[in-house]
Amino acid sequence: MKIYKASEALIRTGFLDEEAEFTPVAAAYVNRNNGILNVRRLKEDDPLRYGHLTLPEGQREYGAGFLSTAIRETKEETDVDTMPGDCGKFLYFNDNIIFKQRDNIGVFLEPNGDIWARYLDSGKSYVANLRHLTANDYSLPRYVDPESGDPKFTNAEYIFTEGWKDFSPFNQILLELIEGIDYKHINGNGIIRKGDVLIENIPLRHLLKVKPPLNAPEGFKEL
Repeated sequence: MKIYKASEALIRTGFLDEEAEFTPVAAAYVNRNNGILNVRRLKEDDPLRYGHLTLPEGQREYGAGFLSTAIRETKEETDVDTMPGDCGKFLYFNDNIIFKQRDNIGVFLEPNGDIWARYLDSGKSYVANLRHLTANDYSLPRYVDPESGDPKFTNAEYIFTEGWKDFSPFNQILLELIEGIDYKHINGNGIIRKGDVLIENIPLRHLLKVKPPLNAPEGFKEL
């Protein structure tokens, strides 16, 4: 495959727009006994995702990292207790970044296993980081958040053969990566799909133009 310069790929989703800033959010991949934890979005002021299924996700707050945000949001949306999962879950043997673009969504898998995404949702711009979490064996999902309905573990085989259609477009791309890493045997799909490109391995996080986290003091800047 051709290796693209970062500027060639990033410009497709507005990463090089000097005025652009993206709200930081964390998403959680929680798998227990081949069931993937998900919720149904019921937020009235989020019409593009209303009724769609998603992985647990939410905005990062000041003083919190993406990992702790993923753990907190999973608890708040599903009541499932989790802990950090496999830190090497998304590692793959390649010297370049895999870039997946679908319309106004761009997802990046770095060789170190970091998964970043830039997407537009109901008129707002976000940068997301996907984290793998392990669920407590005795922690069951239950309805605790009026904006996150029907929390449940859904059978992975069902998701990757039919259920993926009910997920939001952004989450469908995350599921592509999860399928390629953990469930390639179901459909034979690997990490790289038709239309994906490879881009040069650069310090991607510094190009994401992430807004300060929620409740950050004035003048706060990311390191």
